[in-house]
This record gives sequence, structure tokens and C-alpha cells, in this order.
Amino acid sequence: MTPIRMRTFLIAILAALFIEYLTGLAINLNLLTTRGGYLFARTMEISVFTILLWPKQVHFQSVISEFVQIRGFRLSLIICLFIIVGALLNDFMQLNLVPSGPDQTSTLNPITIIITCILSPLAEEQFFRGFVYRFFRSQSPLFALIVSSLLFSTFHSPGISLPLIPLLGGLICGLAFEKEKNLLSPILIHATANTVILLSS
Repeated sequence: MTPIRMRTFLIAILAALFIEYLTGLAINLNLLTTRGGYLFARTMEISVFTILLWPKQVHFQSVISEFVQIRGFRLSLIICLFIIVGALLNDFMQLNLVPSGPDQTSTLNPITIIITCILSPLAEEQFFRGFVYRFFRSQSPLFALIVSSLLFSTFHSPGISLPLIPLLGGLICGLAFEKEKNLLSPILIHATANTVILLSS
């Protein structure tokens, strides 16, 4: 796993902060709706993060060939299966263990689905695993796992009643990333979890 340079790490943080500030300003000036702001912010973050994370001197075909190797996602697919089965059991037994999404008024709106199930997992995993985890991994994988998971949990805590859930999610995504060395692994897990939460709202 290639470590992240300090310069790249700082650029990613500053870019994320600037995009969030710009989005908030646009929403306050009524230039964007809240949903439109989320869509704009996540799209911009994914674009910037992809440019920063894209390996130098690597052909597009070789990157795609790494992504489609199913053996690289074995652990992730098992975790996703557990999430789906767990959600089904939770619904069947009415345990209410799956947290509700923060915005239930527009739960199945197409834009909300795109943001929640696709754009947010992409942007957040690029940042928390692609940048934060890889940057602190130079200290130790355990330290990187703890720091990235705590930051991930803190980021999600304002909108979710149980901070323990995003903390556990961050740990699982971090472990999957460390095990499979593929950023698409935590993205897949994150997208599955978000989809389950959205459908449970």
C-alpha cells in the first residue's frame, strides 16, 4: 500500500474544507438547495480526490483490471452479505438495530438515493481510507485504523443517534481496506450499509 505524502494529505484536507465552505455559502445564498448542495459537494470531492489518488504513470486499463478481480473483494462481499442478512433479520424480528437516516422526509427521492448510496461512499472512503488511513499507516496500521475510524465516527455523529454505529463501520471499512489493499472494498461495504439504512428509514 503506497503511503500518502504530507503535501497530498494537506491538499486533500484543504480541498474538502474549501468545497464544504463553498457549498454552505451557496446554500445560505439560496444558490443551491440542501440536496443540490450535497450533490455538488460530493461530486466535486470525488473529482478532486480521484485526481490526487490516481497513481502516476499507470494506464487506465491496468487500474480497471485491478478493480474487476473478484478475488480482491472476497472479504468485502462476505461483509456486505452479513450486512444485508443482518438487516433482513432486524426487520423480520423488529429489533430496531439499524439506525434511521437523518433525512426521512425525502428518503426515496432519486437524488437522495444517488447521494447516499453512491456519491457519499465514494467521497468519504476516498478521504477517510484513501487519505487519512494511508497517511497515518506509516506510524502503524492499528494507529491508522483507530484515527481514521474516530474521525469517520465524528464526521457522522451529528446526523446519527448512535455514534457507535459509524465507529464500527469505520473499523470494518478500515480492516477491509488493509486486508484487500483495494479502495473499492470499503466503498462497496459503505454503499451497502448506506443502502440498508436508507431502505430501513
